[in-house]
Amino acid sequence: MKNNSLQKKITKNQLLQNDTQLIRILDMEADRVFIIDCIKRTMPVWKDIESIKEYVPCSEDTLQEITDTILIDLDNLDSKGRKTAYERYIMIAPLLPFVSDQKKRKELINSLANINSVSKQTIRYYLCLYLVYQNISILIRKQSVKESVLSQDEKNMRWALNKFF
Repeated sequence: MKNNSLQKKITKNQLLQNDTQLIRILDMEADRVFIIDCIKRTMPVWKDIESIKEYVPCSEDTLQEITDTILIDLDNLDSKGRKTAYERYIMIAPLLPFVSDQKKRKELINSLANINSVSKQTIRYYLCLYLVYQNISILIRKQSVKESVLSQDEKNMRWALNKFF
């Protein structure tokens, strides 16, 4: 009886929070749920539904705030960024229907890594990122780091190196 009331509260793709832990429900069965840890971004796992009974629903904004991530709308991206995001999504798209089947997922990751000439870790990284945020724009290439402000000594050293070397 208790499981049914808990199951009615949670839905697929729902974000749940418990203190500093943040998870997303990816799939559900009778007495267990398939979740991904949104903070650690490790591969998703099946857990007993009772193990998440202390969690409370939270919003996408909370996820972005806790992970210090800002999702950019795909329409606002430059063509290069949009192309990168879609290429990476296409790389992991064949995995999405089989993500809850660990054996099939492992086989697909191996074959996709070979086909796309990237490491298995790269495929897993893109997959976990996408599963956590459920948004293609998270797959864009990292923005360049802001130019740091140089001290006067650093400016002098740079000038000397540029002039004499």
